[in-house]
Amino acid sequence: MIAWLKGKILEAISESEVIFKTGDVGYKVSLLSRDLAKIIAASEPSSIYVHSRVKEDSLSLYGFLLLKDLTLFEKLVSTHGVGPSLAQAILEKFNHDEFKKIVETQDIERLTLVPGIGKKTATRLLVELKPDFELKNQSGNPKLKQVQEVLINLGYSSDEISEVLLFLDEKSPLEELIKHALKMLAKRL
Repeated sequence: MIAWLKGKILEAISESEVIFKTGDVGYKVSLLSRDLAKIIAASEPSSIYVHSRVKEDSLSLYGFLLLKDLTLFEKLVSTHGVGPSLAQAILEKFNHDEFKKIVETQDIERLTLVPGIGKKTATRLLVELKPDFELKNQSGNPKLKQVQEVLINLGYSSDEISEVLLFLDEKSPLEELIKHALKMLAKRL
């Protein structure tokens, strides 16, 4: 299986498909439009992570600049009823962190903004993916759970929140915990 390529775009076949030249070989790869724009803008060869999809009569490659986008794509295509086209449509509409927030908050309405996803599909998708994206509250402390909820509502990703929770003193008042978490997150930017 092809998992990674380094090279340049030789030719665009369509809005999302290109011939990606690495060495003396050109691979037909489907890319997200944001990744395609970054690769075109780069003057040096680019590295992409690749998902290889093998069928009886074809080999399809889906490329991503970020490993977390590839991981999300693979989670999506492993979900019942989601193929590569729909997974790419989801990733075109939402970046990784936005999609995580949609799953964490079970935002069906926002997910239905993706062409090809109705309420029924959105509900099923969110139910199936929720265990993969749930925040892990290390202590079970209700105050830390409230801090998590505040930070989610402010748009922080579960990775950022989980990291910050490790450094909070559970004995502090809730207001102090939130202030301290926000200060730590602000320093990371």
